[in-house]
Amino acid sequence: MFYASAQLWLRYVIVYRLGQNALSISFIGVPIVVLDYGSVESVRVVRRQEMWKEPGLFFTALKAGNRPLAGRAVIVKRKNGLLKDVILTPADPDSFAHDVMGRSARSGHV
Repeated sequence: MFYASAQLWLRYVIVYRLGQNALSISFIGVPIVVLDYGSVESVRVVRRQEMWKEPGLFFTALKAGNRPLAGRAVIVKRKNGLLKDVILTPADPDSFAHDVMGRSARSGHV
């Protein structure tokens, strides 16, 4: 029951915004992570079951998912930082990943 209700309300608590120069992750309106497109190394869409098969990803990734029951997630790999991988669960993972990759490419990266 908790996961079903979290599936509905978490998307209003944790919000992703694709800005001109950066991807912003906000918690109740306050930006908690800002990923400059220049720091993005790669972006990919994975099925949730496949994601946890990667060695160490559970411990080395920043998990900012807002849909706990999502079947697929987007992993944004940064070039530097303590937590290089950022796991997100947007409503449309393919479109979101495509947008982030496009913005990174336009900024001269990825």
